[in-house]
Amino acid sequence: GSTTMVVVSGEPGSLKPTPVPDVIRPLADPVEGEDRALLQKTLAAQPAKPPSSEGGDSSGAPWYRVGLSVRYSDEDVNKHANHSALARFFEDAKETLAADPAAH
Repeated sequence: GSTTMVVVSGEPGSLKPTPVPDVIRPLADPVEGEDRALLQKTLAAQPAKPPSSEGGDSSGAPWYRVGLSVRYSDEDVNKHANHSALARFFEDAKETLAADPAAH
């Protein structure tokens, strides 16, 4: 398995990413494994910006935007969305798409 760790510092509500502390850095596997290579390949393949054209991207593939509200209870003290909130976001989007004839 693999673990992705995000290190942040600052006051709650204004946390910023920071370098991995020197005390933790030696815990990383010195050998670059399959999981890390796959993660880096997958991230590199993602577009840097969302599509700008209405109704599809530059290749003509359709896309659909669904707005959502992140409630205070959806986050932990570090402003990360909890797992149940992520599941709700996906289910809400799925229901919205199913109910909108323009999305088919």
